[in-house]
Amino acid sequence: MKTFIFWRFLFTAALAFAAAACMPLQVPNRHDSVNATAISASGSGSGGSGSSVAAFKATVYPIVTAHCAACHTSINQPFFAGPSEQSDHDALVNAGKVNLDNPAASRLVQRLGQDMHNCWSNCASNASDMQAAIAQWKSLLQAAAAPAPPSAVTAPAPVVRVNSVELPVPANVPGPGEAAANFMTLTWTLASAADTIVPDITGATFSLDIQKFDNFSYRVRNPRILSPTTAVYVSDVRISVNGAIRSNDTTYSLVDQIVAMSAGGTILSPASMVMLMDKGPGVDKLALSFVKINASASGGCKNLAGFQSAVKPVMQISCVRCHNAGNSFDMVTGTDANICARTLGRVNLTFPSNSNLIVLPLTGTGHGGGGNLINQTTANSWVTWINSER
Repeated sequence: MKTFIFWRFLFTAALAFAAAACMPLQVPNRHDSVNATAISASGSGSGGSGSSVAAFKATVYPIVTAHCAACHTSINQPFFAGPSEQSDHDALVNAGKVNLDNPAASRLVQRLGQDMHNCWSNCASNASDMQAAIAQWKSLLQAAAAPAPPSAVTAPAPVVRVNSVELPVPANVPGPGEAAANFMTLTWTLASAADTIVPDITGATFSLDIQKFDNFSYRVRNPRILSPTTAVYVSDVRISVNGAIRSNDTTYSLVDQIVAMSAGGTILSPASMVMLMDKGPGVDKLALSFVKINASASGGCKNLAGFQSAVKPVMQISCVRCHNAGNSFDMVTGTDANICARTLGRVNLTFPSNSNLIVLPLTGTGHGGGGNLINQTTANSWVTWINSER
């Protein structure tokens, strides 16, 4: 009897081994795994936050930085596993890799569960962890969308900030899977008698693109100023919803620059921003709010010689193949003073190292021409020049 049991045990073990040999190979990641319980615990403290970036940081960000950074930091696009949660959030959102309305349909989940792509332990379990993290991202936004006490929002302060008129969000604002380009454009006139921008900036407009990101939020991008008659100085841009500025909607608060006189318009930031709805499309109204916005007396460079010695020579080697007369940031046409003035539209006077002029060619994030076009030594010399322009 014992002999029979022994042989039956061996037979069963052989069958189990054969079945295991037929299972698809799952390639482990070099990093330690992150489970859904740990993600849930780390996100619980930010459930009342209105920031999609904060919700992403507490949920999906730890997973992708632990398991996707080897490729999706600088090798394979989209770059969503790098050191900046803002840039990584924007990369995932812009590439449509998450679906907050239906987390299971997110491409991040499907790559693990269906494609068995770079699983770090068991693909089905890893896909479940990712789905749970995206679902919690959604839950944090839902919690933030609930009615909040007055202290949760900061009303615009007219004595400090200047504000535009309100524009309605169209009822038919497109979602990510709708319509060509999937965005509508809202444009404010900066010379309106109804706003508090004094003095009026004749002929200038401020535009941004907007879409319905999900059932709870909007996504805006490409904030830009067109001023064909004068240079414009702009600092700390916020967007209010029905008169309230949420403390977490700060993506464009770092804007601090001179926009050169241009008929083509200047984009103030390459980042997109996800912001919570209030009552929804067709009812919500958006307004702009600035610490400062006014016509710049000269719009020119204070340190033209510094620009000519430190900045322009590198531009001519690394940038003008794209940034010529056919580009919105033309580094070729006109005198050095003209080019220097246009370049000031790409710098941040308060935080020079955050300037688009430096970040885009250095890191490649949001830059069609890629990264590594300048090195850190060049970036440091450009920071020195920007500081001289304050």
